[in-house]
Amino acid sequence: AAVEGGATLVLKAFETVGRDTLSVFECTTNTSCLSPVPLTSAPLGGSLSSMPRFNATSGVFLVTFQTSLWRAASGFSAVWGPLSSAAATCGNGVVEGVLEECDDGGTVSGDGCSASCTVEAGYDCAGAACVCSCCGSDASAEGSWNYTGGYGANERCNITVGSAASVNGTWLSVSFLRTQAASDLVHVFACVDGAACSASQLLGTYSGIGSPGGAVFSASGVLLVLFETDTCVEEEGFEILWSPTQPVCGDGVKQFVEGCDVGNTLGGSGCSPTCVEEEGWKC
Repeated sequence: AAVEGGATLVLKAFETVGRDTLSVFECTTNTSCLSPVPLTSAPLGGSLSSMPRFNATSGVFLVTFQTSLWRAASGFSAVWGPLSSAAATCGNGVVEGVLEECDDGGTVSGDGCSASCTVEAGYDCAGAACVCSCCGSDASAEGSWNYTGGYGANERCNITVGSAASVNGTWLSVSFLRTQAASDLVHVFACVDGAACSASQLLGTYSGIGSPGGAVFSASGVLLVLFETDTCVEEEGFEILWSPTQPVCGDGVKQFVEGCDVGNTLGGSGCSPTCVEEEGWKC
């Protein structure tokens, strides 16, 4: 309340489900906040496309979070500080204010610190320096990538795979999957504009245990894979395979992105109807 010029509060992350909502108020009279003034026109719920910012002349906020469902979600996080600290110069190499998470001295995304000085998926940033923790790219026309050594909470992987030179596009399958269902998710996108991947289209989201089978296709030849976790229960992770050759499950020819192919899609013989190895079998 002693902050001169007021304070600002910014949501840095937000995800809820169902009727789980958050509201932000300004405490206008005193720190006990007996008569708060709402700063949100309606309670916030679900997921937000952009993180809102709130200002309080009094310098004091009241944040209420109400949950009514048993299902878990990521929740929310926020930062706050003097209103004057919201002013920062992104790209000057100094992390300043409450809005900057990093500042590597530039305003170009793709190096861990985005053009707006926020940490990009798959990177850890300590001040100005950003280190790739679970990210990267592989421009091979055919290949595999895995993150199966175990993972923890609040991790994010970001990797692009496939070659923009593949005139027939690229097929990708999730060949191994062991994550916490409904909370730790593997998202696969087609990069519409190729290697730049500034525009993408969601092809599938996967979670749980066991390969989902089947393959998704990117006409540009390049795909983006995002892995997001929010549980504290560690699991093994996932593996992906990609190739320019289209798989035809059941034709008896095992393509690179297939786990098996015995010439039919009946299942029960070790190879499932979606051409992945069944539990207890080795093909």
